[in-house]
Amino acid sequence: MASNTEQLLVRLVAQYMDPTTIGIISAGPDDMGAVLQRRFDFIFYTGSSRVGRIIAAAAAKHVTPTALELGGQAPGIVTKSADIDLAAKRIANAKLINLGQLCVDISHVFVEPEVYEELNDRLEFWMRKFVEEGRETLCHMINERHFERLHGLFESFDGTVVYTGKNYRASWFLHPTIVKDVTLADSLLSEELFGPILPVIKSDLATTLKTMKSMPHPLALYIFSRQRSEIDNILSSTNSGGVTVNDVAVHNDVPSAPFGGVGESGYGAHHGKWGFDTFTHNRTVVHVPGWLDRFAAWRYPPFDLKNRGEVDPPRPKFRKGETIEDQRVGRGALSWLFPW
Repeated sequence: MASNTEQLLVRLVAQYMDPTTIGIISAGPDDMGAVLQRRFDFIFYTGSSRVGRIIAAAAAKHVTPTALELGGQAPGIVTKSADIDLAAKRIANAKLINLGQLCVDISHVFVEPEVYEELNDRLEFWMRKFVEEGRETLCHMINERHFERLHGLFESFDGTVVYTGKNYRASWFLHPTIVKDVTLADSLLSEELFGPILPVIKSDLATTLKTMKSMPHPLALYIFSRQRSEIDNILSSTNSGGVTVNDVAVHNDVPSAPFGGVGESGYGAHHGKWGFDTFTHNRTVVHVPGWLDRFAAWRYPPFDLKNRGEVDPPRPKFRKGETIEDQRVGRGALSWLFPW
């Protein structure tokens, strides 16, 4: 979809990288389908869950290992203990990055009832401020199809608009929008938004955690809270690709930590050493010396129980009432050969 970037990569890879080691293919869906019929050692794909299933199905025909970094909903949870103004500031700012066209973009926010209206007020304040002061830096939608998709959702939702502005179809500009009083059945939660619309859902923490368990695991999760016990409870009650606490998408920028999804948001990881390991096949190689046979008659027929003592450690004797810590296991006859 970003055709200029695509063509730039095609030119730069051919110009600066070894063509006998690295090749680049630019192709549409039909041509890429033909490419996927070939046998590969490994496939790494970044994109939508829909196409990820196509990639996985093609790879399965050749039992080709894959790593899939897919999209999906990336919710935020704002508890009543959070710094509400700071949470609103960081959520609003994150929603404007690439105008929401980011795989780890915050897709919707669960907010506890006690701070629901306060958060909406501060979200409106910061969104309005950022849009007015940074209007010239705001992105547009990547193409007409994505503009029309989001514009259609915008016209069919049931929530209440907290903040919005004018959309421009000719330039594919969709104005950042905050919507409250959103339910789980709303059209805004029917798919990954990948755009500048922010649904805000009133929900106590227990209900939020129950809801998240019933939904596919997201690529990212954002927790806003100032209580360590509360954060630990959310972490232990949910599953996601990665988590940022009291901010949005910062975990994606840690080069020494793995980045990837889980469940429908993908599998496998990359960044730094994790990316290297993803493309590495660990092959075990054992060299067995010939002289070892002098001490391993037990491995060849005729098998005799009297040879078991060469390899079996003495059987531990257990005492009534002893614990695991009380137990000791002796060393076998071959322990001098294999001290580890």
